[in-house]
Formats: sequence, structure tokens, C-alpha cells
Amino acid sequence: NAPIPPHSFCVDRIQLEEVVPPPAAAPATRPMAEVLALLKSRHPVRIQCMGDSITAGTGLPNRDRQRYAVLTQDLLRRWLGYDDVICESRAVGGAKSTDARAWVPRDFAGPTPDLVTLWIGYNDKSNGFTRAYYKASVNDYLDRVCRATGGRAAILLLATGPGCGPRFVMLDDYAEAIREIGRERGLPVFDMNAFLKAVGRDRIDTLFCDLAHPNEDGHRAIADALCDYLVRGAGIDTPKPQPPAPPAVAPGEARAWDFEAGPQDWRFDSPEVTLTTTRAASGRQAVRFELAAAAADHRRAFSPWQTVV
Repeated sequence: NAPIPPHSFCVDRIQLEEVVPPPAAAPATRPMAEVLALLKSRHPVRIQCMGDSITAGTGLPNRDRQRYAVLTQDLLRRWLGYDDVICESRAVGGAKSTDARAWVPRDFAGPTPDLVTLWIGYNDKSNGFTRAYYKASVNDYLDRVCRATGGRAAILLLATGPGCGPRFVMLDDYAEAIREIGRERGLPVFDMNAFLKAVGRDRIDTLFCDLAHPNEDGHRAIADALCDYLVRGAGIDTPKPQPPAPPAVAPGEARAWDFEAGPQDWRFDSPEVTLTTTRAASGRQAVRFELAAAAADHRRAFSPWQTVV
């Protein structure tokens, strides 16, 4: 998900083909049981997490350290007691399933992973893809992955997780499409949709930094659930390690910020957003923002930096 370095290329030849032969039949995927057996026997395992900005870690202060792929690697290593577990994200923010299909040759050019996870759909929904088209697109992506890996990778589908607000239910049809693909292709499915929805509509925003993207607690919960799924599926009964205790710190000076004081204390990522002069009737517990026009993407408001000692 990093910017592509400066580069150049030339086009040598463009040719229109009247007849294009169909692609070769996709080989079967590697059985999930083989990957679980590798984990149980403490053999090297490589996991590649694919998807969009949710898997890429958009919205995290340090996504290279805090996204669920990294946390999954860390927890599996501590839980199983060996370091030959590699779990990386090659997801790209803004990606749709159609993008992922085109990028398969690039994304699978390196070492063949033992396990590929897929969580995608938020941007497909934003672009109005029907459930049927989304399902067909994901199926085509899986065929391409199987060809690129020669069937040497197992695939774990993640039923498309919900977001906040209206996105709590808008992705349910995609989640069911993923469950159907799993049943039809004989692939395992981790029901991310059900897992996150179990938190409750009134509390799910505690795991998100906006309508779409999990925050640090959200990525930690996702990684924890994935590790539970893999370790229990492998039949490993080693107790889960407790998270490291935070370092003890001396109490600092108490600080307060009057977030209703005025717009001069806020910073916005777009001139479309303003802090209204009309305060919410909340007993000094809320402020109101407004958009000049309907926004094409998420908009954010930032408070001043708060020093924590």
C-alpha cells in the first residue's frame, strides 16, 4: 500500500485479438488441514492477507505495526512458541474486487503463501456492484489466485465485515455471497460479519475510527479472533498468552480541553467541513459539524494534540 517508486516503461506493441482462448481451468486449492497441520507441528507458515483499506490498516497511527496481519503474526508466534510464522498484508486502500483481479500477477509474484485470506467488499458496495456481480468477481479472483499459486495455497474467506452507521447492514448481502462461495467451492469461511456484529450496533463504533476502518482495538480484536480460529482449528490446546502489561507510569498533570470552545481549536481535512455555531443541546457534551455538500468520501475533524505523560 506504499507509493510506487518513480519508474519508466515503454510499450513495444499493441495488438487486438479477435479470438482469445479461455484461461486454463483453475487448480484446486491446498486443503486448509495441511496449513493447520504445519502450525500444529511448528513448521514454517506464510500467510498473505488480501483486501482493501481495512486490511491495509487505513486510519491507524502506525499501520505497519498495528494492522491485523501484523498482530496475527505476533500473537501466533507468542502462542505457538516459534518465529517461523510470517503474516503480511498486501492489501491496497480503495481496492475493489475488480482491481484485485487485475493485480494478482503482481501480488503473487513472490514466495507462494501457504494461506491466503480475503476480506473485500466495502468499495464494491460503494461503487454499486450488485450482489451477483460481486460474487462473480470474487469467484474470478479466486480462480486467478489458484492459477498464480498453482493450487499450492489454501484460501480462507472472511465474510465481509460490517462498518458503522448504515454500513452495519449494507454489507450483509456480500457477507452471504462469501458464505455461499465457501459452500460451493469447499473453502473455509471465517464469519467476520457475524463476529463484528456480535459486538452490537450500539457499541461497534468503539472498534472503528470511522464508518469503514477498524481502529487499534478493532484490529486487535480481529487478529485475536483469527488466531483463535487457526489455533483451535489446528487442535492446539496451548493456553493463549496474555497481552503484555502496559508499562507503569507516574500520574501526570491533569489536563482538560473544552472541545466546544470554537472552530479555531479544530482542524479539518477538507474545506467542505465546518463547525456550526449552533451547539447541540447536550449539556456541553457535543458539537455539530456540517458539510457544504454531499461528500464523495469520508471527512475528518482533528482536535489539538493532547500531551500525555
